[in-house]
Amino acid sequence: MAVFGYLDEIVRNMPLNKAIIEGIEYLKGLTPESFAELKEGEPQKIAIDGDNLFAINQIYKTKSMDLAKFEGHQRYIDLQYLFEGFEIIKNGSKIDCRKESDYDAENDVQFFTADFFSSISLRKNMLCILYPDDIHAPGLIADREGIVKKSVVKVLI
Repeated sequence: MAVFGYLDEIVRNMPLNKAIIEGIEYLKGLTPESFAELKEGEPQKIAIDGDNLFAINQIYKTKSMDLAKFEGHQRYIDLQYLFEGFEIIKNGSKIDCRKESDYDAENDVQFFTADFFSSISLRKNMLCILYPDDIHAPGLIADREGIVKKSVVKVLI
């Protein structure tokens, strides 16, 4: 079940495990300099605790809804945080999805087709926690194309 809202509200209102709290602490420390040397479409992996906890900082243009690509993970929880910008994430349950590909264990990703989903709107300082049962399509246009600065912290289950 996805959890989303402003970062501080999630911290204040949700019981979170130690690894997720560590990931959130990383997100709280982000500054404009964290993205200063990034180029659009060239993500940067940041080690926090080896393969147990790491971040992927990125800058990209949101894409149209018809380009939505649903993905799911088995080994990691995603903490998707918008440092700047606005996007929509489509989110559905594995129950309502059909597999489009085999599971890629090396990249912890599998692709799906979803017939039933909800839309989560995120803007600056908002976080969406996505668990392995959350099949999601991030990076989508809300009302017009825009540039997003985002960090996705991967938390090993």
